[in-house]
Amino acid sequence: SNIETATGGRTGMGSGQYHDNSFRWLVFDAYEDLVIHQVDVFANGAGVREFGVVDANGVPMVTASFDLMDGMNTVELDFEVPAGTGYGFRCFSDNPQLWRDGVGTTMEYPYALGELGQITESTAGGSNALNYYYFFYNWHVESAGVACASERISVPIAFDVSGCMDESACNFDANAEEEDGSCTYPGCEDAGALNYDEAAGCQGPCEYLNFTCSEIGSTAWSFVETGVYPGEIEAVFGIPTAFELVLSVAATSIDPGSGVAYAVSNFEVDEVNGLPSGLTFTELPAAIFGANQICLTLAGTPEVEGIFYVELTGELFIELFGQPFSTGTTVLNFEITIVPNPNPVEGCTYPAAANFNPFATDDDGSCEFPGCLDPEALNFSQHFNADGGECVYETSDTTCTEDVTGDGAVNVADLLALLSSFGAVCD
Repeated sequence: SNIETATGGRTGMGSGQYHDNSFRWLVFDAYEDLVIHQVDVFANGAGVREFGVVDANGVPMVTASFDLMDGMNTVELDFEVPAGTGYGFRCFSDNPQLWRDGVGTTMEYPYALGELGQITESTAGGSNALNYYYFFYNWHVESAGVACASERISVPIAFDVSGCMDESACNFDANAEEEDGSCTYPGCEDAGALNYDEAAGCQGPCEYLNFTCSEIGSTAWSFVETGVYPGEIEAVFGIPTAFELVLSVAATSIDPGSGVAYAVSNFEVDEVNGLPSGLTFTELPAAIFGANQICLTLAGTPEVEGIFYVELTGELFIELFGQPFSTGTTVLNFEITIVPNPNPVEGCTYPAAANFNPFATDDDGSCEFPGCLDPEALNFSQHFNADGGECVYETSDTTCTEDVTGDGAVNVADLLALLSSFGAVCD
């Protein structure tokens, strides 16, 4: 039969960054059986990355690993996808260092794949689902071919059967007469899940987190190491914002030397370093017990752009013979990216003005210079445009000949009064 081909998706890099995790991906629909033939990716460093397609529940359908070079790569995939909706095209590598577009890029979801399907959104969640585009550019897809097969005829074969005889195993064989040690057991097969089990023989329960405060208390946190989550957040310069972060303290701590797991007693918070100017935690706990989480609020208005590596430092205590024992200083890291504001911020841009706005990028003529507005006063200046206090009309006794305004002090008002009269002819 005829093969229909199509292209779609974003074709090049916009505003964004190279990503250090694979928690999010692109969501697409297939109107009919299709093949994802190839895509373009932009890699920050050479190395192997694992890509694949997952179903609407996040279960992998097809995966493969590819050795990428640094920079732009055209990757030939030939992933076969049956007709359906809500599929995910994702990377499974822990630190992919692949480019994704974000705030500042004009998105045009949905991206049509000819008449074969469409890319509908990302899994960033909420309104952000349409504000981010993950990893895979310039899709080349084609309709699946039709194979002609002859009629199948069953042929009975008699032989001695050995196999897995454990009824709880994935591959239990009711016909087996001899155990061959091949039993495999259920586990999570989704590499993107917190409890992924590469030895799983069939699909078992998977645990997921969006790393939000609403999930505090979930059993899924038992699969997460002590840390601050999510490990990466993004804000816009000059825009007031507030983030909810989760400080999670694990139930156990693994000694790196011996590999022994010790029960965690508590984590005591000491200090935070590396926050971008303008953002601060509204409150930090003194301590948090093991196997617990607490919600932290980071709020403010970012005053500088860039990538900031924040360190939350504290002391971790484990339990030995029923008593807390310090393991020393523990540093928990997370990353904040402050991106440029895509819109102009109007306000007063003159630093000496009373209402100077450090976030303003366009001066709107609103600068205020307070002072005496009465032309008859000694301390009047035409440079004042806002009432800044009392006007001086009589010279007070002073030992300072430079005290032009007669207010008993030599200050900015004297300088402005002198400048406003500079060049005048005295009778």
